[in-house]
Amino acid sequence: VKLLMAAVIVNFSRIICGIIIDIAQVIMITFINGVAATGSGNLLSMFKLKELYELSNGKGSGVFLSAVAAITFSAIAMVTMLTYLFLLLARMMTLWILIVLSPFAFVLSILPQTQKYAGQWWTEFGGNVVAGPIIAFFLWLSFVTVGAGNAHNTIRDNNALSGQNLIDNNVKDP
Repeated sequence: VKLLMAAVIVNFSRIICGIIIDIAQVIMITFINGVAATGSGNLLSMFKLKELYELSNGKGSGVFLSAVAAITFSAIAMVTMLTYLFLLLARMMTLWILIVLSPFAFVLSILPQTQKYAGQWWTEFGGNVVAGPIIAFFLWLSFVTVGAGNAHNTIRDNNALSGQNLIDNNVKDP
């Protein structure tokens, strides 16, 4: 019975993997659309790099230092985004390879001696499928948190404890 089921499922292994990947992609695209919707897609305005460059007011060595700081922060932002790109490209290539090998995962699940290899395939496949939405979530979270570069002001203005002391003045020291 297992052999007949595997023979049928092997023919649909690509479709099964595609459906699983599509479900994860819907979640991932939701977060990516959230990044675009925040209006903070422009990294230069998010990190206020233009304002950092204009910090010097055109005076001597201040221009050089502010330019170096702007270039440094721009490089950090670029490396961060390239890291995200590399992770997503590596995920995509790994999923392609796993989809090609998917018939073996269904066949290997038949015999007790080879079930551990099928389990390894499913672990690798599941990890790569879930990695995309997780990466997109944290990218979205960082853009929403930093926003337009005024996260500190937003937190300060919306803090319920602003103007109040954190220590209760009614409690006296022994």
